[in-house]
Amino acid sequence: MKNILKPIFEMVTGQYILFDNIIYNYIAIAIIGVLAFKIAWNLVGNLYDSGIIIGRRSGSLIHWLIRIIMFMIIFYLFSAIIWLTKFIFTYRTTVLIIIGTIAVFVIIYKIIKKVKKMNKPIVLKENTRKRINNSLEMVNIAAGILSTANPEFSIIPIFVYAVNRTLGLASQEYITERIKKINEKLEEKKININDFKEEMLNLSQHNEYIVLNHLRNIILTCIPEMVDIYIEVLLDFIMKKEYKEKEEICEIVNQLNRNDLELLKMIKEYSENGKKEFYNKNQEKEDKKIKDNNEIINNKNQTFKRVNFVDRNVVINNRYTIFWKEFEKYYELQSAEMGLILLFNTVDENDKPSNKWAYIGRSFIKLQNLGIIEMDYINTTGNINSLNIDRFHITLFGKIILSYIKL
Repeated sequence: MKNILKPIFEMVTGQYILFDNIIYNYIAIAIIGVLAFKIAWNLVGNLYDSGIIIGRRSGSLIHWLIRIIMFMIIFYLFSAIIWLTKFIFTYRTTVLIIIGTIAVFVIIYKIIKKVKKMNKPIVLKENTRKRINNSLEMVNIAAGILSTANPEFSIIPIFVYAVNRTLGLASQEYITERIKKINEKLEEKKININDFKEEMLNLSQHNEYIVLNHLRNIILTCIPEMVDIYIEVLLDFIMKKEYKEKEEICEIVNQLNRNDLELLKMIKEYSENGKKEFYNKNQEKEDKKIKDNNEIINNKNQTFKRVNFVDRNVVINNRYTIFWKEFEKYYELQSAEMGLILLFNTVDENDKPSNKWAYIGRSFIKLQNLGIIEMDYINTTGNINSLNIDRFHITLFGKIILSYIKL
């Protein structure tokens, strides 16, 4: 079959001429022949793979037919390209004028289209329109909530942002209640609303972030028992400009729960009203020990020095250092070791088992971790328990937090 079809292919394709130059024409016809061959080869291969053709003869016949047809198509395509190129070079000026005219018309058309589009009303997609409407609705809701508490709040951006961030996470009634609490605290502390607004608008970027986060926490996550204290600390952060100190206090207050608050009230109650008998005896003992040591050291005839064992014995004063024995006695706990209240039930006023002191014990650990108190434990032989404490101290942060606690 090849011996028959190949001469026919050469006879047909041999009549086609692209260039007058023999060498140029030979190269061009060879390129066209290669392209026609590649296309025919791939097509016939696909036909074999799909099972449309079977056998060598049918494949060869189809190959040469496709090859002749593709040769003619590619030849005339090349001829068109060559003719167009010659035309452009021959009539360069005319072609440039035509192209320029078309370009001008295209530009004019686009300008007219743009002007018409500007005069048309903007048609938004349904989803876009819904998002915009939802955003506007949320802004209106936030403004309404803020205006209910105090109209001035609605023009303070941080308040608007904070309320927007809580919408959908809590009911509008709940959010309104918390915003009203803030306004009540402003009135209670006699803070002028214009002064407050000015301070809010002049916050640094860092402090703006702090206020925004704590406003959100006050609205959403703060338990009712802690909300008044939290708001008061945040207002002092804003108005007193005690930024570093009150930022720490806000962080601490945000982590306190009801049991922690109860322990803080117990500590404040005892520090103000509790008896300090053991504290006074301990001080007399330590004073005598220091006096004896000084006498020995100052005695020049002494051949050796007797050094008494002196423990850490940090004592701030009779208000901010509290001995465990006196604290548990004041509250009638009757537990020699604080760690035991986490292991065993105590009894309530009705002699029934109770976990109350277990919660208080856990709060002791938590308050130490938060830096509100610092505990000194008793060093014993054998096993040592860090909850077998001798005393605890109210830290600098603890003193500030206690100042916000109301008994």
